[in-house]
Amino acid sequence: MGKTDDWEQALDLLDEMRQRGIAPNVITYNSAITAAGKGKQSATAVALIRRMREEGIEPDSITCVTALPATATATATTTPGCCCR
Repeated sequence: MGKTDDWEQALDLLDEMRQRGIAPNVITYNSAITAAGKGKQSATAVALIRRMREEGIEPDSITCVTALPATATATATTTPGCCCR
């Protein structure tokens, strides 16, 4: 991945994994969050962090490092709060 539209492909891949019965994990979410950040899709990155938590996947240190630049332009209503505990 390297182009700015890769975030869409990352979301499609997460959906395809689910359709095939493969559960996304922290690594696949981190990759999608990275792609969203590179595509300047901060709201998407925040939504991915929320979704991974809803699915019972705890953010790790890589998620936190990835989320900082990915959500840098998020507004106060879309920021993920502290994703690292």
